[in-house]
Amino acid sequence: MQAQLISEIEQASRLWNFRITEKNGVAELEMDYPGMTIYWAYGDREDIPAAGMPSSVYVDRQGTDEIYSSLSIAQSDNGYVVEMEIYRLGYFSGTAVEADGMLVYTDDLTDMKGTIRYDSDHAVFEVTQSTSGLAQVGTTWMFPEVKEEI
Repeated sequence: MQAQLISEIEQASRLWNFRITEKNGVAELEMDYPGMTIYWAYGDREDIPAAGMPSSVYVDRQGTDEIYSSLSIAQSDNGYVVEMEIYRLGYFSGTAVEADGMLVYTDDLTDMKGTIRYDSDHAVFEVTQSTSGLAQVGTTWMFPEVKEEI
């Protein structure tokens, strides 16, 4: 299956190839992205946000009206579901658990792990483990504001 999509981060349109797969009774939509495969799932999943649970979206506009990078944190029954779209780098998706007053993040698609510190108006993500070349240990992304319209 193919689709023409426009990336809000890259502000460009591309033709993407998708595959539909099934694993353990869960349908997944997959697409290849440079250096990784991105998955979307439909079905019974324990890591999806629980209905009615609060979520927050933090953004970095880099001094403009446009969103360049974003970090979404949503509570689930087993901790948190985290999605990040980092300007000119890509999309990351994973889960996090609370520990020592922060969230400890594990990416579902790469070997990256990190910590997230956040409050009511900003968030900071720091890479604590990575061998993929996408981000080095110690890399920090800051999201200085909360996106109002969720």
